[in-house]
Formats: sequence, C-alpha cells, structure tokens
Amino acid sequence: MTAPTTVAELAASIYQTRQRTAQTVVRNRGMSIAEAERHLRPWLAIACIAGASLPEIDELIADLEDMSRASKHSMSPGAIRWLAAEEICPRSTWAPLLTKARNQAFDRFLEADAEPARSTAVSLQKVCLALQHDVNGHRIPAYRHPSTRNLAMAA
Repeated sequence: MTAPTTVAELAASIYQTRQRTAQTVVRNRGMSIAEAERHLRPWLAIACIAGASLPEIDELIADLEDMSRASKHSMSPGAIRWLAAEEICPRSTWAPLLTKARNQAFDRFLEADAEPARSTAVSLQKVCLALQHDVNGHRIPAYRHPSTRNLAMAA
C-alpha cells in the first residue's frame, strides 16, 4: 500500500487509524460502540470535507447529489461535501479538535524526535492547512510551540 499523498487520502488515513483504535478500545470494553462512534464523527466530517472516499460517507454524498439534481438550484461537489460534513459533525466541533490533535502531535515530535510522531504531525498539519479558513470564523490557527502558547496565555 502506498503512503497517502493528497489531503483527501491523508484525512481518510487519519480517520481509519482512529477508527481502528476505537474498535480496539471497544473490543477491550474501554467504551461503548455509541461512544466510539461519537468520538469518530468529527474525524469522519474532516475526511468528508477534505474529499475522502469512505464507505461511511458514500451514501450521504449520493443522497445529497440526488437532492441537488432534483433541485432547480444544483450544488457544486464542494458544497455537497460541506453540507455532508456539517450533517456528520459541525465545523465548530471538529476544527478545535483537529487543532488540538495537530498541536499534540507536534509537541510529541519535538519531545521525542521520532519518525512516527513526525509523520503524524506532518499529516495533521497538511490537513489543517487545507481546511484552515472558514467564512463563519471557525478557523484553524497555526501551530505554536508550547513555550509561546504559555506566554500568550499569560499576557
């Protein structure tokens, strides 16, 4: 299997990794299936808005495409994905979660300087950069080193 290169592939890979982790936690009785699904919804919305092709969103996308074709005001593929992602989980929920995950990944990489941490941080950063702007104000801020984050909070 080749490494993901596009933002859609990266977002899908991030979702699938988290999905496998959630399945393991559920199997070990660490949380219920409903709770695991609730934790995965933001990551599924991120994958959706990034353009990922996943079985979990295919039906929703197809339904919205059918609605768009039936309407006299058709929607672009991007608008359909945005609407689907908002239905899965609103940006106001997933943007801060994505920001936090990216920051934690970079913090781990800076502490350990290990390849898995670097790869995770870079993947999350690429997704953040692709999705950083939002007309409704739920933007994804740039990564800031923990020492500068602490200074900003003290000011």
